[in-house]
Amino acid sequence: MVSYAGQVEVLAPLLLSADIANVLRYVRDATLLGAPPGKRAIALYYQHSAEMTTLLATRPGLARRAGAIVSQFVDDLRVRGGVSMPTRDSAIAFAHALLPLASPGLRRDIEDTLQNDPWSLYLPCSTWRAAKQSS
Repeated sequence: MVSYAGQVEVLAPLLLSADIANVLRYVRDATLLGAPPGKRAIALYYQHSAEMTTLLATRPGLARRAGAIVSQFVDDLRVRGGVSMPTRDSAIAFAHALLPLASPGLRRDIEDTLQNDPWSLYLPCSTWRAAKQSS
């Protein structure tokens, strides 16, 4: 088991500034809580956060990837008002990288989430329509 101090060092890329944390709270409160898929995402976060913390604490490469995706996500929201397709693709690739490491419950929830394609919650409407038409 990794010590707390070791977890903080490995998870340093994920330690969020107050500014980033505020943006994420705003997304949770203004967007996710207003739609059933968003409420499910919040519930899944709380259900699997301990396992995710352990996975990231023991795999520095994954922790760095997660930190980069969170930063991209927040930057996209600030600049575009929604998530860019490259950020979406990075998040999907990250989810696929987690599958072989995840418990059966987390694996099932990742697969279900990917299958239900929740990105319309985060993408600007015009970007979402264009992406769906090109698929």
